[in-house]
Amino acid sequence: MQSPPTASAAVRGLITIAVALLCAAGMRAAEEPAAPAASGPSAKALLDEALADWDDPAAKQAILREIHDVLPARLTELQGVAERNHDAALEMAGQMVEQANRLVDLKNDEPREYERAVRLCRLEDECLGLAQKARAAQGAAREPLVASLKQKLSEAFDAKQDTMTRQIAAMEAELDELRRRATKRSESRDALIERRALDLLGDRDAEW
Repeated sequence: MQSPPTASAAVRGLITIAVALLCAAGMRAAEEPAAPAASGPSAKALLDEALADWDDPAAKQAILREIHDVLPARLTELQGVAERNHDAALEMAGQMVEQANRLVDLKNDEPREYERAVRLCRLEDECLGLAQKARAAQGAAREPLVASLKQKLSEAFDAKQDTMTRQIAAMEAELDELRRRATKRSESRDALIERRALDLLGDRDAEW
């Protein structure tokens, strides 16, 4: 199971944002504090279950490496969710696998976009880790954690804005190219129709 190779700068930008949105979705799915009792399946078992349909052992290992390297806070939170609700935990594990798979594809196909996507994911994961600590802290100990969380959220916001700005610029460039080609095609309308007619009649090959 592999995502198709990226086809353009705009598509690469969309994939980077999609990865970031999956990060954010994982954070929303893990908002409740974890219960102290360990009664559910392990995070490893949940990830193995989410990867059950994958036939390529190397691809599985690559995905698990990305999860452990980039999403340590979400991995911890996954265990907490598992102790409360197996179905929700399995859904979360599936999101993590999907996100990590996108990262693996980017790493192989677009290393620069991979670095940007990893930075976004790590920022989101650090936000989750700080939020976990802030929820557990009390009194004066909580204030610096909340301040650090807001600073990290500011960094994540700016990183996402940068990605969206680059995506817009890439899409505008592609739109300009499409307009140029459409204008040229319109100017050559009669010649293109004549060439296509000859092609359909078997008289010659023509580009339509």
